[in-house]
Amino acid sequence: MARFDVTHASHVGPRFASKRENQDATFASQSAGKLVFALADGVSTSVGAGLAARLAVAEFCRAGLMADSTPVGAMASAKRVLNETLDRLTRASDSELFVLAPDLPPSSVRLLLANTSSRFKHWPVALATTLIGCVVDSIESSENAIAQFVMVGDGQIEILGRDGTVRTLIEVDPDQTRIDFALCPNRHSSKAMEEQGYSELQCRLNPGEVLLTSSDGLLRGRERTISGVLQWAGMHPADWPGENATWAASAIDSVLGIVEKGYPNRRDCADNLSLVAVRMTASEVSNGVQS
Repeated sequence: MARFDVTHASHVGPRFASKRENQDATFASQSAGKLVFALADGVSTSVGAGLAARLAVAEFCRAGLMADSTPVGAMASAKRVLNETLDRLTRASDSELFVLAPDLPPSSVRLLLANTSSRFKHWPVALATTLIGCVVDSIESSENAIAQFVMVGDGQIEILGRDGTVRTLIEVDPDQTRIDFALCPNRHSSKAMEEQGYSELQCRLNPGEVLLTSSDGLLRGRERTISGVLQWAGMHPADWPGENATWAASAIDSVLGIVEKGYPNRRDCADNLSLVAVRMTASEVSNGVQS
């Protein structure tokens, strides 16, 4: 039965970006010829964005591995967890709220939590994040696989072919910071589900191809493809040894090693950075690691 090599990582970003918190998160799990991974980019104007991102990716992968699950169903499960977290935080102590938002007094955090629960107000909301979730299934009696994506917010998805060609499936504008929908525990997020403020995508993954997914941070100020940024940093995805699960972290470190020197300018990658890479191989394993 097929299995999938997967590597994923997130990072707070370059020092000059002055990001106090890594609000990106990645997660991946696989079993019995099925891989589920997720990448989330917490909305920076939202209290608890980093927590929301971590909760969303973990729950998407947990739900996505269940029998007969769908990507949309796993996303709905992630939203449910955010709702439950909001309910818990409304009863939290001041010390717990300080950990959630150390730059704000607990009274302000409580107001933002109440605003999120309101029937009438939408923004700014607490616990808001983008989410790219994917379920990859091997095709029976075939060397290929089908990747099914669901996406709320932005991000980039591309396939690097065995011949080096890049096929961009979803393209992000790294200079655009506004998003129309986010996954969050309020009516606005419900509206995104009801009005399909999310997108779905299905693609075929062939042996030797590398499926790459990233948030917008990796693409800021330079190349317009994930593989282009990584090659610029000397980390060609085609050279990734599949058994090296830490390759994504090393790739991000290589990118940071260049941009931290100020070359070519201080706009490059000036945000949290996250990356997931997947390649199909031949035998079955089961694992799950969060970054």
